[in-house]
Amino acid sequence: MTTRDGLRVRTRGEVGEEAVAHVLAKLDAACARAGAPAAEGTLTVSRAKVSRTDRPWSVTAVLLVAGSFTVVHVTAATAWQAAARLADQVTARAARPRTHTPPPWRTDAGT
Repeated sequence: MTTRDGLRVRTRGEVGEEAVAHVLAKLDAACARAGAPAAEGTLTVSRAKVSRTDRPWSVTAVLLVAGSFTVVHVTAATAWQAAARLADQVTARAARPRTHTPPPWRTDAGT
């Protein structure tokens, strides 16, 4: 596991440094496109050992983006496709406004 700017990066399976760098670059670009600072949290990039699966690559992100807790899980045939899907979902979720308010027992510490 490595850490980069508040983001813990984990890999599972045969994941190369180039694939991890590409996923990180796409995630940074998605945050910048949404107007948010760099994401904080955990990013897991994994590649299945079974060769007969259609989508051996998966990326799971548990992030804090623009003050919102975001969980994204994508699967794809290649690391580049997984990175693109991750960026699309992070951009869409960061752009979506949070309209609900938490219940009072989660915000009011005095009662």
